[in-house]
Amino acid sequence: MPKIDFIEPFNNKKVKLYESLTRFVLKQLLPENQYSKVKITFECHKNMIRDDGLSAWMTAELDKNHYNICIDSNLNISSALRNISHELVHVKQYALKETSDSVVYRGNYWDDPLEIEAYGRELGLTVRWCIAEGHNKKKWAKQLLKT
Repeated sequence: MPKIDFIEPFNNKKVKLYESLTRFVLKQLLPENQYSKVKITFECHKNMIRDDGLSAWMTAELDKNHYNICIDSNLNISSALRNISHELVHVKQYALKETSDSVVYRGNYWDDPLEIEAYGRELGLTVRWCIAEGHNKKKWAKQLLKT
């Protein structure tokens, strides 16, 4: 099972949702021998979109199989969960060595194969998790199910 940590401030509701989503998504994307080795640390920052133009990002310490996901604290819960799924696809890409700094795409961001995969999988992974965990009746989950 992956190790998941949170750097304050996170409320208990978000911690439970983010942990559950992280375990579900990584279980879908990684083989068992990789799944149990991953360590994820979540950080919450205010105004990332305003200051950096990003709602979330992931950094990797590949030699330690440790990944840090920063997320904008101003996101609503459905957007935050979808962003986390997106970043977890990038975790999979690094963990399985589908990318490295030497092969990072240098062209247009929207044409980057890594981003195409992450955007292509984020909604489906999040919706499947909502249904599997029984969240599909919640107001925030209905927003995801409509898209």
